[in-house]
Amino acid sequence: MHVPTETRAQAAPARARRQPAPCRGRRRARLLRPGGVLLNHGLVTTDPDGKAHGPPGGEFIDRHVFQGGELPHLSRVLQTVALAGLEAVDIEDLRPHYARTLQHWVRRLEARSREAIGIAGIERYRIWRIYLAGMAFAFDRGWLSVAQVLAYKPTNGPPAIRPWTPEHQYVFGNPQFIASGLNWTED
Repeated sequence: MHVPTETRAQAAPARARRQPAPCRGRRRARLLRPGGVLLNHGLVTTDPDGKAHGPPGGEFIDRHVFQGGELPHLSRVLQTVALAGLEAVDIEDLRPHYARTLQHWVRRLEARSREAIGIAGIERYRIWRIYLAGMAFAFDRGWLSVAQVLAYKPTNGPPAIRPWTPEHQYVFGNPQFIASGLNWTED
């Protein structure tokens, strides 16, 4: 889908900073014009209570990879989007893809280990090698996931004007938008 730059915002980083989620959501919503699009792409835990699964690794990740990060559950991400006044219109779970992607990344890192060590040093190389392999395992076991939430900022209050189908996300061109909802006076 082609969306003019000034109408879209991307949420990052993958592991959100420990800031109250509603604050992050409201800040992102303020960046959008009415009718603007937000794509929130991030790691999420699969535990509804936000508890860690599998062997411990959070302290290692917090210390060496994503200082101050957190992994919310998808329901918390959706709540943040809704509290910011945005309308979530599409959710995609990329867990199986991400497990395989991480596996490819760690293999490529290992294949170019000398170059990576030369650029980043042995300690940083080892940290990322362990992290990528561990995360691939966590995704493969279903302990973590990657979720993409597509949301629109309403133009004149809910509901948001948006295309009829999600096809616009995969095909470039001009999608047909719902102008203002249904006309209840026509037969």
